Amino acid sequence: MTDTSFPRIKRIDARDKVMGAAIYGADDARPEIVHGAMAISTINKGRLASIDTSAARAVDGVLLVLTHKELAGLKQPGFLFSEGFAFQSFQPITSDQIFYRGQPIAFVVAETLEAATYAASLVKATYETQPFVVSIASPAPDDIIVQSKWPLPQPAFGDRVTGDADKAYVDAPVKVDSEYTTPPQHQSPIELIVCVAEWRDGTLMVHEGTQNANGIRFGLARELDLPAEKIEVISPYAGGGFGQKNSMQMQTALAAFAARELKRPVKVVVPRQQIFHDTSFRPASHHRIRMGRDRNGKLVAAIHESDSQTSRIDLFPTLYTDLTARLHGIANYRGQERLVRTDTQTPGFMRTPWEHVSTFAFESAVDEIAYELNMDPVELRLNNEPKVDPLTNLPFSSRHLAECLERGAKRFG
Repeated sequence: MTDTSFPRIKRIDARDKVMGAAIYGADDARPEIVHGAMAISTINKGRLASIDTSAARAVDGVLLVLTHKELAGLKQPGFLFSEGFAFQSFQPITSDQIFYRGQPIAFVVAETLEAATYAASLVKATYETQPFVVSIASPAPDDIIVQSKWPLPQPAFGDRVTGDADKAYVDAPVKVDSEYTTPPQHQSPIELIVCVAEWRDGTLMVHEGTQNANGIRFGLARELDLPAEKIEVISPYAGGGFGQKNSMQMQTALAAFAARELKRPVKVVVPRQQIFHDTSFRPASHHRIRMGRDRNGKLVAAIHESDSQTSRIDLFPTLYTDLTARLHGIANYRGQERLVRTDTQTPGFMRTPWEHVSTFAFESAVDEIAYELNMDPVELRLNNEPKVDPLTNLPFSSRHLAECLERGAKRFG
């Protein structure tokens, strides 16, 4: 059956993409271009004790090998949520510190991709290792950050409280107390993380598939100490972003620096296996949902407490309870979110940045309380549809959840 209730809008780039005419960053193959590749850390946390690049420099076709000794002058781009422009505040290969496994420790540029990749594999390092934590299952007290008590704009990241949820939950005749865990998830779009950097008459030209060209522009201006007017970012297509390309990634500054040194365009394609360590991802989370209902079918209490993974170097915020507080007309609600530091790269946006994991947990609890009462879960939700915003008591500008539920129930039987 064809649903004709919505107008069809032609995608202006659809034909070019299907026919292979769309040109992405990795498609740049001009004769003078050279290729960059990264050597990466093999430990989870610590410091570089030594790094030997002699074998890499000896590979035929290698033009440049950069380590933290050459790149120490690069400034940090700043974290997207803290007056910065990058998915994390730390630019790899600017110090000897290792924050996470797979962190780049050297950047090799060669005439061919094969030579650059092979030379990067020959970089040898020794390390001083440190204890590390990558799971949020049993956080140390010092690794727990209560989101409402750290410096981000308020009230956006504060606790969500209305009524007296704890008392209402205790008094509720029907209740559930459930826990839900979601793993870290990594997006790996067909178009990899790619950058081509070149200099033209003192202006840096960056060709990169991105959802935030100005984020790259101003991030590079900060890192390279350049006026933003001297940087141009060109992004004709972004072949799958999913939020991962919403800010500056770590390879762009490396390509720009190397292109300035060599006076040639430098292309970097982050290999798929490195994407899991060197780009943002959806963090792991743990949710405890307590929910109470009276005997008349009314949800009277909900308590949503969550832990979410962040990195040691940044605090990636969540808005789990801001959403779940508004899904249903629950007069007594309390939501608190905590961040748990781990030794990974900084998490970031992924399609449905916060909503996906929080609604999975909360709506699973709604289903459980419906099953406890042998009640249709759709009917339970419709019976608890709010008339106004539960947190502010202001009218909704628009709200179509009940309509969506009714249409879905009809179509799915």
